[in-house]
Amino acid sequence: MRDFHLDRMTETTLSRAVAVRACAVLLLAFLGSLPVMGQDLPPLKQEFGAAELPTSLRDILPDQLSKHILFEANHESGTLDEWSRPKAKYPGGGVLNTGPENEILATASQEVAFTGSYSAKAKIVGAFRGKAKRAVRLMRWTDKPWDEKGDYFPKQAFYSTWMFVPEKYNSNKYAPWDPGDGGWWNIFQFKANDENEESIPVWALNLYFSDERQQMEIGLYSQINTPNYFGPQEPVAVPVGRWIHLEVGYNVSATGSGSVEVWQDSVRIITASQVKTAVTPKNENAVWGLGNYTDHVDGGEAPGSSVLYFDDAIVSKVAIHDALFKSAWVLQRIESARRIDR
Repeated sequence: MRDFHLDRMTETTLSRAVAVRACAVLLLAFLGSLPVMGQDLPPLKQEFGAAELPTSLRDILPDQLSKHILFEANHESGTLDEWSRPKAKYPGGGVLNTGPENEILATASQEVAFTGSYSAKAKIVGAFRGKAKRAVRLMRWTDKPWDEKGDYFPKQAFYSTWMFVPEKYNSNKYAPWDPGDGGWWNIFQFKANDENEESIPVWALNLYFSDERQQMEIGLYSQINTPNYFGPQEPVAVPVGRWIHLEVGYNVSATGSGSVEVWQDSVRIITASQVKTAVTPKNENAVWGLGNYTDHVDGGEAPGSSVLYFDDAIVSKVAIHDALFKSAWVLQRIESARRIDR
């Protein structure tokens, strides 16, 4: 159960950080150089005008970073096949849903996208007051299908996505119907198999709602570690109707030497060090997923319903957030994104 009294960074603070970075990007781009974390990154492939859309992050990232990408899903086929690889016998991933078909929607959508024309839309209905779990999960545990010589992701890797939240949702549970967990909403998770090859949740980024600040915020939760919750030292808002970038550095260890680092819009907000990130040394492999998974959410078009959009999901051997936020196009894109009408 999370501690709402942990300090976190305000949305205003984060927006100012993005704005300051945007000014620095434009100025330094004019001067021809941009230092990132004390080092110069290779130049971007190209920049784009306000009306232009790259079709994937590979169009933005320099080759020196793109070559480290292990998996990506930009959904420009108009399907979710990059996750499920339906033509493969052993796909190494999939779209895994929980709930009746008429209450679960996992599809490629043109309603909103970060690059290109499509994103992954994850919609659930009927997750209200803990009466039933509903889930859309976009999962990968290999870089490509096993029958295409795929392999597990390395023990140290970076997992990222752009996410769009169209409404101010609230996943909190209140007395008298709170069973004691306070509410949870899993949007980004890591799992691992135990000794019996059963899949066990290990870490999850949950989207919480702060009653005090009246805003959504991300927290990191684990059911196999103590303490089991890690949050930002200062409040960090998840804005409504704007794309945000999430990247997690994940170091796999079943013996307590693992680590989890979380960046939101290129600002590191959470660090969990010397923790377990796998259940057993027999299966020190990361199973990663994005999704919309909870047993209670409110604030959508109906109680128990919510919609999330994901785009340009990437697994890489190296972090990409600094390079992305070097791009004036990316900074303009996230600031100019308009809320969709539903």
